[in-house]
This record gives sequence, C-alpha cells and structure tokens, in this order.
Amino acid sequence: MKRINHKVLKFSGWTQIYVGCLFLVFAALMWNPVQAGMENPDTGETCQGINCDGFNDTAGSGTGSTSGSNSGSTSGSTFGSSGTTIDLKVIDCNATQERDINAVAWNISDDWVNFENVVETETGTNLGNCAKNRFSKNGKVKCMSSDKNGLMGWSSPFNKKIKIYPKFLTKIAGLPQADRRACYAALMAHEFAHSCDLGEDGAEAREDAAFKYWKNRFAATKDTLSMQSDCGLD
Repeated sequence: MKRINHKVLKFSGWTQIYVGCLFLVFAALMWNPVQAGMENPDTGETCQGINCDGFNDTAGSGTGSTSGSNSGSTSGSTFGSSGTTIDLKVIDCNATQERDINAVAWNISDDWVNFENVVETETGTNLGNCAKNRFSKNGKVKCMSSDKNGLMGWSSPFNKKIKIYPKFLTKIAGLPQADRRACYAALMAHEFAHSCDLGEDGAEAREDAAFKYWKNRFAATKDTLSMQSDCGLD
C-alpha cells in the first residue's frame, strides 16, 4: 500500500509540474499575442515576421447577403461587370456609410493587382494574402456609437474586425462621395494592416499609399484633397 501511495504521489507531482508548464506557456502567448510564428487557433492564421510577408490567411467567411439600417450586413454580392464578389461584413453603419465601405472594399478587391502594385511600390513591403482577404472575404467593419480616446479607427493583431469611430465618420460626412471614399480607403488600409499584425509605421505607410491610389484612380473633387485636413488622418 505504501508503494502504491508513493507512486500516486509521484505521478501527481509530475502532473502538477506539467500543468504548471502549460499554464506558463499559455500566459506567455496571451501576454505577447503578436509573437512571430504564433498561430491563431480560431482562424489558423500564422504570422511569420513583423511585416507578415508570409501571413497566409485562408479562413473563409459567411455566405449570403443581408442588409438593413444599423444592423450587421454581409455584402456577399457581385458588383459591376467583372464578376468580382466580396464578403465583407459591415456592422452598425448607416446606409451611406455601408455603401461607401462596401464600394471601397469592392473596388480595391476588383483592382487588386494595381492596388497591390501601388502600395508595395510606395511602401517597399509585401501586402500578402492577409490584407487581400480582409478587403475581399473575411474583414469586418463596425461603426461605433461613441468615441474612444480621440481615435479615428482601431484594430488589433489576429482580429478580422476593425472599428471606425464617430470622430472620423463625422469629419468626412460632409465630403463629396469620391472624397469620402478616399478617406475610407486610407483608414481601412491602415486598420486592416494592424489586423494583419503590422506595426504603426507600416500601417501609416499603407494608409498614405491607399489614399494616393484612390485619389488618383477616382478623381477627387479637388486637387488639394488632404488626408490630414479633410479626412482627419495622420
């Protein structure tokens, strides 16, 4: 009996050590969620470096299409004659905001080769599949009801959803459509960059490049349209 008790105690001790090690590993991952090489168990996404050139996002998204004011809406729609379909989910935005956001996502997705070329040329970094998929099939954009710390938008690594705050929405509301959408393109490129684990400098560079791309492709109503003064972005 003593020998059996000894074995049980020894086994329990090793079990406690094993559980303790698992706890430490879990805590470390939670403390540093942007660690290179970390896999997101929810989506299967893996980041291979600070610029995430190898960040291959293959997770799917919802199907179908729903619409309605101030409700979640998945585009799941084909626009124009190219046959391009996007599956971006827009949440809690009014009808105009939703149309603008979907239009930006669709036009960038439909013209991805040129958008990618402009952004990569301007920033010197590889956009990768993660950014492409955020615009085309698994991104989520939520219009927030209240401001937070003066932010225009917000997102975090390994999170497909970005938030847009009233400060930005109010700032651009009075702009003509083409100008509003240039602002949306810049902000969405910035926040989707963060959601793909890109740091602030990289996100700022993509923001600038996306604004330039949209402004040049869809003629702004004025040559002096400014990302800073008109959109309120850095």
